[in-house]
Amino acid sequence: MTPSPLQPSRPGEEIPDAVMQQAAAIAREQMRILLLGLTANGTSWPLDSGSGPGLGGSPAALPSGNAPMELVGDEGQEPTFQNFLSLAREQAHIWLVGVSIGLLLGFVMYLATPRTYQAKGTFLVDQLPFTTTTETANDPETSREMVQSLILSIPGREIKRAIALRLRVLPSALSFNDKERAISLRGFDSSRANIKVAATRNSRLGTITVESCNPEFATKVVNTLFDEILTMNTLAGRLAEVQSQLTLTRGTSAKLVDTLATVTSERVRLEEEVRELDAYTAKKLPLAEFSAFSNDTTINNLKTQLNFVESEYYSLATYSTRGLRLDGKRAEAAGLRHQLDKQAQHLSQALRSTLDISRTEEEVLTRRVAENEKAISQLQTKRGELGRAFSDFSLRKRLLAEGKPEDGIESQASVIAVVDPGLADQKPVRPSLVLNLLLGLFFGLAGGAGVAFLIHLLDSRLRTPVQIEMATGLPCLATIPRLGGEDAHPTHFTDAPTDLGYLRGQLLRDSFTNRQHPLFAFSTVGHGGDSREALAQLAILLAKSEKKTLVINLNFSDDRLAKRLGIAPRSGLTDWLFADDALEEHIAYSAVQELAMIDAGEFEGDVDSLISRRPLAPELTRLAGKWDFILIDGPPLLDEWHLLLAAPPRTQIIVVSGYQGATTSDLMRLAARAATARMEIYGVVLQGCPEMEPAEEWLVRAKKFAAEFEQKPFVKDAKRYIPFWKK
Repeated sequence: MTPSPLQPSRPGEEIPDAVMQQAAAIAREQMRILLLGLTANGTSWPLDSGSGPGLGGSPAALPSGNAPMELVGDEGQEPTFQNFLSLAREQAHIWLVGVSIGLLLGFVMYLATPRTYQAKGTFLVDQLPFTTTTETANDPETSREMVQSLILSIPGREIKRAIALRLRVLPSALSFNDKERAISLRGFDSSRANIKVAATRNSRLGTITVESCNPEFATKVVNTLFDEILTMNTLAGRLAEVQSQLTLTRGTSAKLVDTLATVTSERVRLEEEVRELDAYTAKKLPLAEFSAFSNDTTINNLKTQLNFVESEYYSLATYSTRGLRLDGKRAEAAGLRHQLDKQAQHLSQALRSTLDISRTEEEVLTRRVAENEKAISQLQTKRGELGRAFSDFSLRKRLLAEGKPEDGIESQASVIAVVDPGLADQKPVRPSLVLNLLLGLFFGLAGGAGVAFLIHLLDSRLRTPVQIEMATGLPCLATIPRLGGEDAHPTHFTDAPTDLGYLRGQLLRDSFTNRQHPLFAFSTVGHGGDSREALAQLAILLAKSEKKTLVINLNFSDDRLAKRLGIAPRSGLTDWLFADDALEEHIAYSAVQELAMIDAGEFEGDVDSLISRRPLAPELTRLAGKWDFILIDGPPLLDEWHLLLAAPPRTQIIVVSGYQGATTSDLMRLAARAATARMEIYGVVLQGCPEMEPAEEWLVRAKKFAAEFEQKPFVKDAKRYIPFWKK
């Protein structure tokens, strides 16, 4: 007989190298996807966009024998919040252990941590020495920022040395936490403190917080620091005087600058007019016609009279060449011209004189402005030095020592006011039992979550439907609990079917809608799985649904499936392979209506050689038209080739795995091997699942222990004397 194109031509012959290399590449790619699938989008193995639940879709989309098979990821298979909750519940016992350890460590740290006391003082920045009252009122935001800056500038090395000198301790025994690293308060030396100066947001209040193992020492540090910063009031008094002088000088200088600007602009205008006048005069043009003199009233009146007299003169000259009247008009016109020239000369001299006066006035104003600017510069330098002294402790000390008045009386300004002097509480602020327990709870929960995630990441054994679907993209069709359980239902598998009844409904729905190939093969992967039990239950369910169901057993010399179905076959595949009769002659019917079986029979030897005697795949394809479902019980696909030799290419494989009996890598390799034979993975059935979660199992055991403990005789006696226990 000629073997199928996907079957070896001779028993025992290997699949071609190209196909094996292709399958190996697919397996490597899926292993990479597996490592990403636990934290990213899940992937699946569909060969096309068909609607089947497993690998592949419609038969028309299957590739040809030599075409490379490309595995496409299923975009819809993504981790959901329910998936995360399922995984979290699965590892809840590890989280509980981490929380318990964290709480214990928090309590131990509370007992081991030295007691720390805190002294706190409050002061008020009553006014700002840097700005005037008007500037402060006009810009409140800037005022708040300057208050914050003043408060935060208090910590420094110099002031720390001054405090240490007054308290007679080493400067290293004190630390401003805002500027340097906090010192350890552990040990026998109680003369150490950590100081923190903070500003209250959006207010003028500042706080000084000192922590030390000695409450009295903490109080001394706060009050000593207050004494040092109150010297700012003296410095602010001097700054206020300089500020007032600077304001007055600036006002005078501003007026001088405005006047100088006016005089300068006038001088520039006059110089321009004089230059134009000189150029006009050089051309020997009438001086009275100069444009700058056009606004002069006298010249305009003389021009008007001259025009009137000349018009009368020309009128008389038209009919008379001489006469007293004509001579009078000529003399009057000459006089007006002379007056006009004289007035123009006078205006020219006045323009030049005004220019000289303007230049002189400009020189005087420039000299006065320079003197005021010099005075302003000196006052600004002094003010800047006083301003820097508020943040520079050494400069403050030098200015206060050098600038004392002769009478010794310093003017004070209300810059810093002590609102609440430092006083330490007798109750330690650290350690806090509640805080330690909360931190222990947080780190224990985080550590437990990390360990649980690491265990889940490294453990690729098949445990839950969520893990199977996220890591491989294959649907988990059913979960079967351990046999012998009291309430045999896996309570923690809430995202997938929990019995074979749903799988039966899925097969029936597919047969109604898609009319897919009715051939389904069961194959185990790993250890602990038993495909016979799952196949038998499913076959009985299908038969009870009035679906003609035929079971094919490919496990030779193993009659457990027949016993499970209640069938006693007289012949099987072994007899058919050595004979020439039809396969229907070897069908044995069960007492369950619509259920039949073809047993494998007994054979010892090379099973591959036996199956290759007659092609079984065409016969099964032919029987598929007469039966609603054909279920094949095959050997493990990763161990033996029986199923690949006997089943048609379009056979859909249902993988059966024991709980934690196989890894996702095993499942991927099985899928790759099925893909080389153009078979489809329909889904996974998980067997031997625990009845409850580990955390729930611990709780049940704890309740059982408590119930047994209450039955002890000494506990019953103790209840009589302890009222709250009795309640």
